[in-house]
Amino acid sequence: ITNLTDTINNQTEQITNLQNNLTTANEQITTLQQQNTKATAKLKRVKATTTKKSKKLVITAILNQKVKGKKVFLIFNGKTYNVKTNAKGIAKFTIKKSVLKKLEVGKKVKYQVIFGEKIVKKSIKIKK
Repeated sequence: ITNLTDTINNQTEQITNLQNNLTTANEQITTLQQQNTKATAKLKRVKATTTKKSKKLVITAILNQKVKGKKVFLIFNGKTYNVKTNAKGIAKFTIKKSVLKKLEVGKKVKYQVIFGEKIVKKSIKIKK
């Protein structure tokens, strides 16, 4: 009976060790996949444009690759917006007229576009 108990204990330890090894391997794979995703797509360019008719501001972030569904964040006037990229790797943020009306004319407003670890800081001057 003691031999049987020892064998069961040894097998239990082996199973626990295998489970720990499997968990560690899965964590390493997940980390490598995340690093690979971050390394492949990077923020290429950020630009801001306005339209005279609708008086809205459109901030466009363009990735260096055509990757769909990646989240890009914008911090504008203390508020955070997030948009996913389209099939061309472009994320468009639209700042509505109602938000722009609350800003002072002639002042510069700083904004940040964030993708992965890359942060692009820019400013725009509010016009009438």
